[in-house]
Amino acid sequence: LAKVRALFYVLQQLIKRGCAYFDTASFLNYWNKWSNWNKLINFGEIILRAIDMSEFLHSNGDYRTLLSYRLAQKISVVTEIFVERFLQRGSRTVDQMQQAARSCKQNIVEGSAAAITSKETEIKLTNVARASLCELQEDYEDYLAFRGLKPWPKEHPRIQRLRAYVRSDGFDGEYVELCRRLPAEEFCNLALTLIIQTEYLLDKMLVAQQRRFLENGGIREAMSATRRKYREREEDRNDWNNQNNLE
Repeated sequence: LAKVRALFYVLQQLIKRGCAYFDTASFLNYWNKWSNWNKLINFGEIILRAIDMSEFLHSNGDYRTLLSYRLAQKISVVTEIFVERFLQRGSRTVDQMQQAARSCKQNIVEGSAAAITSKETEIKLTNVARASLCELQEDYEDYLAFRGLKPWPKEHPRIQRLRAYVRSDGFDGEYVELCRRLPAEEFCNLALTLIIQTEYLLDKMLVAQQRRFLENGGIREAMSATRRKYREREEDRNDWNNQNNLE
């Protein structure tokens, strides 16, 4: 009877959290080994505590897997080659373009890390990354305009081929050497293609981040909800203990 009560208690708590998983093999080992149902509940408490912690600390995973981050890395490399090849050393534009390219990449990284404890900071940093790309895009377009050149419109046949190329597997291994020999007009349009694709991805990230915030709230709401669940569990456990002591 004690074992049945212990099992019922742990399952009841798991169901309350919407969790139907735990270390079944270990649980059954303790189930067969222990006759004291309080020890079994203590084991269940370890499981529940880990679940409660995960309820308000959610990682976005490895930022290096984000396509927006990988494109931002390429934009940073491409921009370094651009300022080296086409701009005068010591020019203020050199520093501005380098900082804008770096800011985009670094804010994606910081936003991903900050998301664990602050959805608000994640959204703000993603928006900073997006804004940095807008600044960099303007610098490339200015370079073309000042030299009587133009960004290729999206209907341009070379843009269609360029978009397909930057998405291909071969681009990763070739783009650095390619950028070292492209003329200015083609170079800038390659950079602009990468920037526009990254801006599109960051826009989608911002929409998804805002939706997650609206659906799940921020860290304070999650912590408060988890704290309430913890207190409810403690009350349930005390009820079980009192009932067992009475019997």
